[in-house]
Parts: sequence; C-alpha cells; structure tokens
Amino acid sequence: MSVEILDPVLRPNRPWRAGEGFEPNSWAQERFVVSEAPELLYSGHRGSSKSRTICEKADLLCRSIPGARIVLSRKKREHMGKTTLQTLLTEVISPSHRGWGWKPAADGGSTLYYPNGSEVLCAGLDNPGRMLSGEFMANYTDQAEELDEPEFVAIGGSLRQRFDRTGKAVPYHQNGMACNPDGPGHFLYKRFRPDLVGHGASYAMQTSEPTILLGGEVLPKGRVLRECIVAGLKDNAENLPPSYQAWLLSLTGRWRERYVLGRWVAFEGALFPEFDERFHVRERPAEWAEWGGYPPPNWKRLRSVDFGYAAPFVLQWWARSPEGAWWLYREVYRSHRVVPEHAAVAKREEAKELATLNESLARQDAKTWPRRPMLERLSFSMSPADHADAESRAQLDQLGFSTIPAVKDVEAGYQTLAEMLTPRVNPVTNEATSRLYFVRDALCEPADPLLENAGKPVTTWQEFPLLQFRPAPTSAKDKTQPEQHVKGDDHGFDAARYAMHTFRMSGPADLLLLR
Repeated sequence: MSVEILDPVLRPNRPWRAGEGFEPNSWAQERFVVSEAPELLYSGHRGSSKSRTICEKADLLCRSIPGARIVLSRKKREHMGKTTLQTLLTEVISPSHRGWGWKPAADGGSTLYYPNGSEVLCAGLDNPGRMLSGEFMANYTDQAEELDEPEFVAIGGSLRQRFDRTGKAVPYHQNGMACNPDGPGHFLYKRFRPDLVGHGASYAMQTSEPTILLGGEVLPKGRVLRECIVAGLKDNAENLPPSYQAWLLSLTGRWRERYVLGRWVAFEGALFPEFDERFHVRERPAEWAEWGGYPPPNWKRLRSVDFGYAAPFVLQWWARSPEGAWWLYREVYRSHRVVPEHAAVAKREEAKELATLNESLARQDAKTWPRRPMLERLSFSMSPADHADAESRAQLDQLGFSTIPAVKDVEAGYQTLAEMLTPRVNPVTNEATSRLYFVRDALCEPADPLLENAGKPVTTWQEFPLLQFRPAPTSAKDKTQPEQHVKGDDHGFDAARYAMHTFRMSGPADLLLLR
C-alpha cells in the first residue's frame, strides 16, 4: 500500500455548488465533497463544519444522480434530531424542497425523497433496519468516533447500488465518516492514520498490487482504497460565534489538544486532573451565615438527579453566585432506598431551607423599610435528570419534583466540568478562583453506612479523584472500549454533569461560558 499526499490548495471558481447557497470555505470541505475514495474520513476540530459538509455532499449526490440512494447516519438515531437532521433540514434543504417528500419514521428510517427519484435515508446504527437490508450508493456518518469497528464494517455491506434511475452505473460507492479526534487506540485512527497528514490537507492510500475480483476481473494497482482529510486549524472560523470561539480557546490540556488543535491524543489516567480537594472542597462561605448557612435567596438555583437503588441515588442542590461560581450546597447520596423515601427527605430539607431564609429576611426587614415579601417557595431554574430511567422520573414528578431530561452528551459534559474546575487567576490580585465548588458538609443526612463500610465514596466530591479513563486497547482481542471513563463510583459525577452541562446548553449565548 502506498500513500499520496494531495495538494492542499483551495481552488476558486468551482463549477459546482454543494447544496443551494453553499460554497466550501476551506480546502478540506471541498476535498470531501469531490473525493470518490471508497472509504473517506474527515477529521477536524470542533466547529470545522464537518456535519454541514456531509449533509451537503448527500444532497449534491441526490440532486445530480437520479435515483441515488444515500444514507445519513449516526450511531444512535435519537441523537440525530437536534444535530445532523437539523443541519440537513434547516441549513441544506430549503423549506420548499422539504415538500418533495420528507417522511419521518419512528423505526429509524426517516427519508427525504427527491423529485428525480433519489432519497436520503436517515438512520441510526443502533437500529439499522432498512439500511442493512437495502442497497445504497453511499453512507455518510456524523460523529463517527462513536462507532465501533463492527458497525463500520456492517455499513460497507450495504453499499451495493448498481444503477441510477436512468440505467447508468452509479459513478462510485463511498463510506464517508466525519468525526472529532479520538485516541490513537480507536479503529478509525488505525485505519486512516490522520497523523500522517497536516492540517488543511489529505492523503490517499492506494493499492500497490493489482486486485483480482471474485469474477476474475483484475483491477490495476494504484487504485485508491481510502482517503483521510484533516481540517485546517482556522477552518469555518468565520461562521463560529465569538462566544463559541472563546469557549474553544478556553479549553486546556487534552481537551485543547483534541478539540482545538485536532490531534488524536489518548485520554489515559485521571479523568479530572484539574480537581484538587484543597481548592474545590470548601466550608460554607462566611457570608452565608446571615442566611442560616444557605446561599442567599437571590442566587440562581437548580437541582439534578441520578437514579439508583443498589448504586447510590443522588439528588443535588446547586446555587450560582453573582460571580458565576456554582456551589453544590446540599445533596442526598444514598443507596438501597426507594424514590418516595428520597423525596420525603428532599421535601423536609427544602422546607427547612425555605423557613430559614424567610426567618433571615424577616430579621433583616426589622431594620429596613420597605419590607421585602417573604418567599413562597424555593425557585429552581431546572431539575435535569437521567431520562433513561423513565419510571423513576415519573415517580419523582408525581411527588412534586418536576424534572427535565438531562443533556447527556458525555464527552461534552466532561469538557464542561473540566473547564469549570480549571482555576482562573485574577491578573491584578493573583487570586485563583473556580467556577465549581463543593461544600464539604453538603450531605443532608448521615453518610450511607453501607457505602462507608464498603470503602465507597459517600458524597459527590469524593468520586472525582477516583475517576479514570480506561487505557486504549492494546490488541484486536482487547474488547475494552477506548476513551470511556471507568464505570463504578460515578453517580454524583453524573448528576453534576447533568446539572452543569444541561444548564450550559439550555442558556442563551452569553451563558455558554458560564460566566
């Protein structure tokens, strides 16, 4: 097998437009659209327009080849709704063209039909259905770093459409992947070797010997097997909001390596080396004393939940200071207890907090005029919970604790917490501060004796030093999935991730940096 580095030069005055109103703004985007390599990888930093590019190529092929059958996919169909599908249906296909025939389906087979007989099937590889039994010209997978190798191989088995609507042979078949960098243990890294090419360029792997097909036909050597494209460091920057660019530039360590510099680096060792008990675990601030030890009533509050029975059930209460720091000031962290019992403890604690805050308000109002109204209830901006446990969520809702489905993007949630744990230094005072603190005595009841006797964490902050990344697999026989944190004592961590990342993703642009 030989490798050819392709010329990374953006060619102006292109004779085609990849989708209505779309012009590639980088060589990497253009190269992905024109490449005919049987296997194609587009690797790049966050925000380099990979999702838009694969949608545009799918649309271009459908409009230019009558009867083309294209798959647009992700590992899980449920993850396409607000990501890949939104890009396809709002940025690529105009509203008038959606009238051609957009047919959503609950079985993972939503399809966009074109007047010339072409179609784009939107499918999840967790429930491939018609995809794996059909015949297609090409597949384009978004967030391909989520795939494992058997899923990648299975997709290739469906790329066997022979003719277009006019009876002509389709020009090529292609299995295209768009991904954020992962670790060097990932099968895509081993298969495409993105380390062999610099930013804003690509290379093609070619056969060094002729290929004899099953029917005896001989394909000459030099045929392209696969191509890898790496986005440039500044690709698509003109389309990224300043707040998003600022967030990217705020990333440090391994997050910066991957999502800003686009490098495939391993995440081994401590999941959160930023965490320091001496810095992040605090006594209740002295200024809370006038509120009975609780955060002031004007601080924004939210709750978060991670369900469990044999594993701990975790219910957290968070408060945000005017300076933008979130404090975990109370939590339930308990195993072997049912949801109604947890809810009874939570109601008791919230009633106690409400009464204490009102007593403090009344005491302060005795010295001031006009008097402020008493609090009727504690106000929470949101209460994100694990939506996978629908039964427990329904129970909690019925008991008066209304929840919303948490945003469970795991890698992005890691980044949110890592960024918030990273100290910020005031250049004038040289004082370091964090955007995430844990009150040392946050537990609202004695520590769970079952967890304590087993040597397990009994509160959320005790989990953080224990969280580790699994090492990348060392051989094909090693079935360990790379780039996953070691499961086990991560229940409070999950609840914290739900709280902080859901808040981040639900707010307006000025809240994205959690300032």
